[in-house]
Amino acid sequence: MNLSQATRSCACGLFAAIILSGCAEKKQSSEMSFKDCIEIVPQKVRGLSVQGPRTESNVIKDMVPFNCKLNEWFATYASENSITKASVDLSITVDHIGEILTASIEKSTVDDPAFSKNLLKMAYSIEFSYWGEEKEGETIIRYPVRLSL
Repeated sequence: MNLSQATRSCACGLFAAIILSGCAEKKQSSEMSFKDCIEIVPQKVRGLSVQGPRTESNVIKDMVPFNCKLNEWFATYASENSITKASVDLSITVDHIGEILTASIEKSTVDDPAFSKNLLKMAYSIEFSYWGEEKEGETIIRYPVRLSL
């Protein structure tokens, strides 16, 4: 395996730990930094649904920093609460300027109000890109979050 293949394998492994993607069989590199994590933008996110003017690729790109922060937080949460994985379906409504109008958890495998509260707090901090006047309107995003240690 050359360096390029190893780098791709590691990058793919980290994102699989963050969300369910095309390379879910790989494992996360525990040495991956936040800076390295935000460089990884997957082509697709299995289970993602986007209704409105934004594109899937735009949503995926805007969600990367959230996924990286969430992964770091989950490592601490999981060790304190004796869990190794979590699955959450998030629903987010975003307007054309990138403001989050609503965020909610549609489904979660973690039955803990503190988990839900922290996850939603992070969701409301997502910085979606400005989408311009000609594409005004709200976008409803259904985003699957898959976390594991």
